[in-house]
Amino acid sequence: HDLQPTETVDCRKVPIPTPALQSRLGDVSRVLVVKGKKVLDLHPRNDEKAIIEEAIGRSGNLRAPSLRHGELMIVGFSEEAYRELIV
Repeated sequence: HDLQPTETVDCRKVPIPTPALQSRLGDVSRVLVVKGKKVLDLHPRNDEKAIIEEAIGRSGNLRAPSLRHGELMIVGFSEEAYRELIV
C-alpha cells in the first residue's frame, strides 16, 4: 500500500499540547501508544486519562512520532503497530 500523509505537522514548530490532543481524540476510536517494546491498545471513550498520561511527553506536548490514519492514532514508533495500517 502507498500511505501518503494528508497532513504533516512538525511538532517542534507547532506543538500539540494536552487540550489539542483531547480534541483530536474525538476523531479516533483507537489509540496505540508505544512505550519501549510495549504497545498499549487504548480506546478514547474509556481510556482518555491513560492516553493523556502515556501520549504526552515531558515537554507537555504529544510525543513524536505520532500519526493518525482514519480512526486509528499511533503515538511512538513500533513496526508492529505501523503494520496494522497496511493490512
